[in-house]
Amino acid sequence: MGNSSKGASKGTSIEPTQVEKQLQELEAVRIKLNDLSKILHTQNAELVKAWDGEGGIGFLNASASQENEISNHIKAIENLMAGISGTLYDLKEVDDKMSLLLEEVGKETKVKK
Repeated sequence: MGNSSKGASKGTSIEPTQVEKQLQELEAVRIKLNDLSKILHTQNAELVKAWDGEGGIGFLNASASQENEISNHIKAIENLMAGISGTLYDLKEVDDKMSLLLEEVGKETKVKK
């Protein structure tokens, strides 16, 4: 992710290594959920073939519902990761512009003295 953003205006900082670690953890969860979704999908397909009749329909519907929930969680994590990346980019851009502005103010102040 590059150098840390120092937050010139408020004295805050964003540590890219910490953010990168969090994004990696989210990616690991996304991969696990994706694997679970594939397993459920395969099991559902096998159960549909094996079960004919009313007894299995309720179970199959519940299993398909779980599969949809996992898929929704995967999408939510992907959206969260994209949002974090976008926010970090925006913060870096604002921080860079603020640093340039502070440099200009510093130059103007020195010129006026």
